[in-house]
Amino acid sequence: LESLPTSHILAGEVLTPAHAVDMVVRAGNGPALHLSVTGGPLRDVHGHLIGAVTISRDITERKRAERALRQQAQRLQVQSDLIERAHDAILVRDPASRITFWNGGAEKLYGWTAQEALGKVTHTFLQTRFPESLETITSRFEREGQWEGELWHTCRDGTDVFVESYWAMVRNQAGRPVAILE
Repeated sequence: LESLPTSHILAGEVLTPAHAVDMVVRAGNGPALHLSVTGGPLRDVHGHLIGAVTISRDITERKRAERALRQQAQRLQVQSDLIERAHDAILVRDPASRITFWNGGAEKLYGWTAQEALGKVTHTFLQTRFPESLETITSRFEREGQWEGELWHTCRDGTDVFVESYWAMVRNQAGRPVAILE
């Protein structure tokens, strides 16, 4: 009972929102409710403790949402770790072709670290040579949302590497491009 919020308040504590007590309650066999309890002591005109005022807020949905976000973050972290460890060079670029992600496979193939590659325009950075004009490829890519073909890139040490490249576009809900996986 000493851990109940009312016990703290009756001992003279004030439970502000910053110091709220979160608790889980269940009525019979009903669902568990997550509550955030705040409150303070109630005193008479002489300052004598005569009771407690508590406010309980149902935060069940917030707790569910937080749990879902944590689970999603864990899944994304696992996926990110797997992509980072892939032997293939994987990079993500924004719609302006600036590199926003550069995995370990790209570091090994091209010789630049992620820190060196981030923010660079891929085609300039890698001195890309295309099988047809970049404008033609870009037009098809924007229309179809994907492209695959063979490219020549130049590595950090100046050697050329011939790669099979696949591009996939990610669009937001409005249909605008937000990222390109390459």
